Amino acid sequence: MKDQMPASWKFVKVDLFDNATIEELKEGRQKLKLSFSIKTYQGNDWLRFRSAMNSPRKCYKRFVMENWNWEHYNYVLAEYDNLRPDLKSGDLERLNISKCYQKGFAESKHTIDGMSALLMRTQDLWVCKYYIDEYAMTFRLDTNNLSPAQRKQGIIASSSISNDTGYTKKSAKDFL
Repeated sequence: MKDQMPASWKFVKVDLFDNATIEELKEGRQKLKLSFSIKTYQGNDWLRFRSAMNSPRKCYKRFVMENWNWEHYNYVLAEYDNLRPDLKSGDLERLNISKCYQKGFAESKHTIDGMSALLMRTQDLWVCKYYIDEYAMTFRLDTNNLSPAQRKQGIIASSSISNDTGYTKKSAKDFL
């Protein structure tokens, strides 16, 4: 896998939500969901994907069809399995993997073939790996610089990356 963002993407924002009820939080349980918002150079619309991060490893390959990209799923499982010793030793507090689905299709389970997410938590930070086709992007999720509006929505961590600097290179010759 290429450890980079696809060149056709302008911007990716990742938000981590905790949708646990007050009772679940009192019991120390979390209900985590990742949200991926992608802006491409091609269109004006945002691409939005979600990933529920609460199921055990054995559920990851559930409903994956024979004609899907098994190389992708086996790669993500291998990454997960390589991190499991860190979970057992206590270096990681949490480790989850999940397939991704398009926003609005959660109830009907429209999983996107070749799109997955891995979420891990150390004592200090949340880290998300987002896998799409041959690309893998790593996000260190920030828990401190969230706005009150983000916190009100249930966002507990966020991050973004961009291929766009926002600047157009100009030269002195452009003005001659």
